[in-house]
Amino acid sequence: MAFLTGVSTEPQRFQVALGVRAALRKIILWLSVARERRELAGLAYHRLDDIGVAPKAADSEAKRPFWAVRKRA
Repeated sequence: MAFLTGVSTEPQRFQVALGVRAALRKIILWLSVARERRELAGLAYHRLDDIGVAPKAADSEAKRPFWAVRKRA
């Protein structure tokens, strides 16, 4: 039986690095969404009115889990 010697694992390392990078981006996004929703939940009615968000909509968005991310336009 023949064995290959000196086969490079660089492509595999590259794929792993891409996977790690994608996972880190997702975690950073989730942290950002969680922070934004906490801040939204703490805004007073007059602040919500300033940014044009109804209190009911703000409450609904703030209660969503951090992993439920809506696509931005």
